[in-house]
Amino acid sequence: MSEKVENISDQVMALDNGVSDLVKQEMQGAFNVLASSFEERLDKRMDEKEASTRIKVPQPPKFNGSRDKKEINNFLWCVERYFDALRVEDDAKKITTASMYLVDDAILWWSCRQTEVKKGLCQIRTWDEFKVDFKKQFYPDNAEEVALKKLWELRHTGTVKNM
Repeated sequence: MSEKVENISDQVMALDNGVSDLVKQEMQGAFNVLASSFEERLDKRMDEKEASTRIKVPQPPKFNGSRDKKEINNFLWCVERYFDALRVEDDAKKITTASMYLVDDAILWWSCRQTEVKKGLCQIRTWDEFKVDFKKQFYPDNAEEVALKKLWELRHTGTVKNM
């Protein structure tokens, strides 16, 4: 009988060691998941802390849809500098971000454009496509003629003093 007890005891020990190894593996897996999650959170907090110590980037001006070539170019230039400062490289993010600075007639245009995109009537997938469409909509048709006319109408008034 004592031999049977020893045999059963050995089997229980072997079973206990097998379960123990399985539990150790499960615990190691859980630990790895927790460690990874903790590391991601720590990285995120470090990024947030780093971001709070950075120079504040001024936001680009709002664009209201005026058909002034200078205002259009300035808006696009400021938005692109904003993207550079924030390291925005994804075209979809650029388009979404730029559209948040559109107001009045410009946001109305963009709303209509988005509806057309959803219906498949047009495509605006890249930042460059957005800029082309944007300029096409808001650049005055005769911008070059207006600039030349202003140049021709320039008149000197007053006197020229010799120094």
